[in-house]
Amino acid sequence: MDLLDYFSQYQSSPLYIKDNTYDKIISHLDEFIESLPEKKDKQLLLQIISKCHLKYQDSIKNDGNAIFELNIKLLMAMLIDQKL
Repeated sequence: MDLLDYFSQYQSSPLYIKDNTYDKIISHLDEFIESLPEKKDKQLLLQIISKCHLKYQDSIKNDGNAIFELNIKLLMAMLIDQKL
C-alpha cells in the first residue's frame, strides 16, 4: 500500500478538508510520510495534520503561500494543539 492509498482512505474521513493549501502541504510532505516505517505512523501523522489544518486554517493560510511558510505555520499549529 502506498501513500496514495493512505491518502484516499483518509479523504473519506470526516476530518478531511478539500483545500488546495492542505493538498499542497500533503504533497510536499509525501516523501517524508512515505518513509515512515509503520502504517499507523503514517495514519497518525495525516490525522494530526488534518486536525490542525482544520482548526487553524485561517492562521496557516494567512499572508503567504510559499511551502516553507505553510509548513512552519502548520508546525506551530501542531505544537499549540499538542500543548493544549
